[in-house]
Amino acid sequence: MFLAAGLSGFNIGDILFTVISFIVLIIFILFIILIVKLITHGKKRKSDLTRIEEKLDTLLKEKDKL
Repeated sequence: MFLAAGLSGFNIGDILFTVISFIVLIIFILFIILIVKLITHGKKRKSDLTRIEEKLDTLLKEKDKL
């Protein structure tokens, strides 16, 4: 009867709290990683667009010379 209420001195509530806390911690870490990736991806995209724009300008200037 006593074993049905808990496992080796841990109550079921304690185990649930620990599992939920662990899941929240994992979600928090993943959220931070996602934000960092979004910020760095935005900077890379901006630099890529600038590079493409410079290439297009160069091609248009060469076309105008012909």
